[in-house]
Amino acid sequence: MGVVADRNRAPYELPGWIKVIKVKKNKLQKQGRKDLFVHAVLTHALSCAKRELQRKQEERRLKWQHCLSENVNSEVPVEPKQNFDSEIYREVNAELDRFMHDLNECTRTRKD
Repeated sequence: MGVVADRNRAPYELPGWIKVIKVKKNKLQKQGRKDLFVHAVLTHALSCAKRELQRKQEERRLKWQHCLSENVNSEVPVEPKQNFDSEIYREVNAELDRFMHDLNECTRTRKD
């Protein structure tokens, strides 16, 4: 399984790919002998993965920025409705108040 086999990961696993490369690079540095070829391959793979991750993050940022600007530009001012029946709202509020009062009494009797 080496670096080349791990490279075929899905794009959403790029941070994991970078972590794997860093771990392999750290293992190589902790070993007594230095293999410059492996070190060069890991360094190149790490820099490519970081560049790819930055590119994808920039694409996502631009996409979200574009979507947000479209939403802001497409907003049409909505005029508030002035034609409401205040009597209906009073009735609804009174019913809600009664319900909350009954609910409160019900929970009080349970606690006692």
